[in-house]
Amino acid sequence: MKKPAPNLKLFRQKMIDWQAALRKHEPDWPPPLFIQGITDLIYSGNIKTAWELVGLVWPSDVDGKEKFLKKYNEALSQSTFYSEFQKSL
Repeated sequence: MKKPAPNLKLFRQKMIDWQAALRKHEPDWPPPLFIQGITDLIYSGNIKTAWELVGLVWPSDVDGKEKFLKKYNEALSQSTFYSEFQKSL
């Protein structure tokens, strides 16, 4: 369902937490709540804002961003639900 893009300033504390978690490389990495935030933005019709959020959150000194984005985009492209969702946008 298409929703207006949120102001990313509302994510300020979450962004700080996600950056810290990205630096820790804990077993659930990237942080599941970070992935959920991105997914929520995408499925509300705000893919541009989702990618902007990734760029703002992912520290430049932490490897793995490109690999994560590749795998995430592959998962989206293989999702039957997402391809149907895209048609409604």
